[in-house]
Amino acid sequence: MMEFEPTSPSKLSLLIADDSVIVCRRLKRLLEPLKRLRIEGEAHTAPEAFAFISEHRPDVVILDIQMPGGGGLSVLNKTKAAFPSTTVIIFTNFPSPQFRRRYLEAGADFFLDKSTEFEMLVELLDRLTRMEPTLMPR
Repeated sequence: MMEFEPTSPSKLSLLIADDSVIVCRRLKRLLEPLKRLRIEGEAHTAPEAFAFISEHRPDVVILDIQMPGGGGLSVLNKTKAAFPSTTVIIFTNFPSPQFRRRYLEAGADFFLDKSTEFEMLVELLDRLTRMEPTLMPR
């Protein structure tokens, strides 16, 4: 299920793309205090994620590796090909060095482990909201 709310121009827009409703809820709670970040929506399958990205062009995408309908790598590849300025944060339970290398080489801006780096994700997004758009990693 995709959700959408228009974003304020002064806020970074964010899509959470994860098949776990529990992870999405937890992320929303943790990110709510970030006043310069607006969660525009969530997607639970790979096709939903890319459709949302194509239509709404969020500034930042939190993307899981394993999702129904194609997985995170296909979403990452299509996103970076169509919208190279979109910041993609891989957030996964599969933090092996092989996956990390593969996703970073494919264009992911960041790669974080769900089991140990939830707080680091919040800190990262807080830093991104404080950066000028031209300084964001690409």
